[in-house]
Amino acid sequence: MRLLIDCGNSSIKFALNMKLEVKKIIEVRLNNPKKLSLDLSKTLNALLKKRNIEGIYLAFVNKEAKDILLGIIKKKFSNIKIRILTKRRFNNFKLNYEKPNTLGMDRFFNCIGSRIIFPNSAYIIVDIGTATTIDVVDKKFSYLGGLILPGPLTSYSSLMQQTSMIGNHKILLKKKILGASTAECLSSGFVHGQSLMIESIVNQIKKTYKQPFKVILTGGLSDIFKRFLPKNYLLDLKLTFKGVAFFIENQK
Repeated sequence: MRLLIDCGNSSIKFALNMKLEVKKIIEVRLNNPKKLSLDLSKTLNALLKKRNIEGIYLAFVNKEAKDILLGIIKKKFSNIKIRILTKRRFNNFKLNYEKPNTLGMDRFFNCIGSRIIFPNSAYIIVDIGTATTIDVVDKKFSYLGGLILPGPLTSYSSLMQQTSMIGNHKILLKKKILGASTAECLSSGFVHGQSLMIESIVNQIKKTYKQPFKVILTGGLSDIFKRFLPKNYLLDLKLTFKGVAFFIENQK
C-alpha cells in the first residue's frame, strides 16, 4: 500500500493506492492556517497508523503547503520513505512544452492518468479548481498545448473584492440563464459563464485540430459544473492520482 499526496493551491488531497487502484480521496482545505497543522496531523495519523505503507509519493504546486506537510511527516513518520515527484517524463509521452519543468505536476499527471482511461484516443482535460486548466493530448500521446484561466471561485472572489455595491451573495446553482435579482445574476454568471467558456474552448480545439477528442473533467469544482456541460464529458475526480499511480508502476 502507498500513500499518494497532491498539494494544491486550495487543499491537500490524500489517497491510499495499490498498483493502479486509487481508494477514497481525503481532502484538507488550506483556508484555515491556524488549524492546518492539526488537521494534517490527524489525517496522517488516520491514514498511516496500523497500515503497512511502503512509501509516500508527493506531488505539489503549492510549495508552502508542501513544506508544512513534510515537516509533520518527517517528525511523526520518519520510518516511511518519502518520494517527491518532480520529473515530467513518462515512457512515450512527448511533452511539447517550452520549459517542461514549469508545467504543473497536477497537469502532467492528469495527462498521464487520462491515458489509462483512453489508451487509443486523443483527449482534452479540463481541470476546474483555483485555476481552470485545459490540456490537450493527441492519439499518439503527444502534448499539443493548453490554457490556464482563472477558476470559477477565483473570478467570483475577485468580483466581490473589486465591486463595492454588489455585496456578498450565496451562489445558486440553477439552469436558467437570466437572473431576476443580484444573487441570481451573479450565480448565472458564475455557472454559465464558466461552463459556456469551457464548452466553447473545447469546441474550438476540436475544430482547429480536427480530431475526435474525448473530454475529461477533473478538479475540485468539476462535479458542480458537470451538470451544466455536455453529457459526454467524462467526470473523474481521481484523475491526478491515477496518473501518479500509473507513473509509479511504470518506474519499477
